[in-house]
Amino acid sequence: MRKLKIIGITLLIGICFSCSDDELTQEQEANKLNLIFIEIDSMAARLSCNDSSEWTFTSYGNKAC
Repeated sequence: MRKLKIIGITLLIGICFSCSDDELTQEQEANKLNLIFIEIDSMAARLSCNDSSEWTFTSYGNKAC
């Protein structure tokens, strides 16, 4: 019984310290995703697309499939 109490207390302490307050709001997440999109877009703009045999395509958007 003593081992069970020790395991329970250890789990409870672990759960208490595992929670973080680093969660972003929806607005913060949207801003972060927008910055990532701008970075990706600028990377894509730096490349020249002259040879169509080297082109690949990917889906983009809500219903990309």
